[in-house]
Amino acid sequence: MHSRFLTASLAALSLAVVVSPLTPAADAHARPDIRIDVGKGGKLRFSPEVVHGNPGEVVTFYFYGHFSATESTARLRDPCHPLGGFDSGVLHNGATSSIIISNHNPIYVYSTPQCGKGMVAIINPGPHDSVETFRRAAIAQEG
Repeated sequence: MHSRFLTASLAALSLAVVVSPLTPAADAHARPDIRIDVGKGGKLRFSPEVVHGNPGEVVTFYFYGHFSATESTARLRDPCHPLGGFDSGVLHNGATSSIIISNHNPIYVYSTPQCGKGMVAIINPGPHDSVETFRRAAIAQEG
C-alpha cells in the first residue's frame, strides 16, 4: 500500500479501506482522488451524492462531524445495512477514509448514524440507479 495512505490514516485517525490491491497501473499519483465531503456545513449529506470513477481511481471521504461511509447492501428494501465491503466506522471532524474503485459496478454508500435521515450516496450509478430512490428507501426503513 502506498505510504501516503498509511501516514494520512494514522495522522487523521482514520481507516484507509482498500477494495482491491494497488497495482502499478492504479498508482494514486497517476490521478487525483475523487473527493466526497461527508457532513460538510452541518448538512446530513454526502457532497457530491453521485460520483463516477474508473477502476483504480481512489475515492476519499472527508469527514465534517460524526459520520461513516459504509457500503450498503444496495437493496432498496434493506438500504441501511452493510454489505460487508468497506466501512469507515464513525469518524470525526478532519478524518479521511479512502477506497479504490475495483470495477464499474454501482457502490451504494450511507452514513451509519444518519442513514434513516437520508444520508446516502452512489458511486458509479447504473442507468436505473437513483440517489433519490435510495434516500426514500433509507428514510422509509429507518426514519
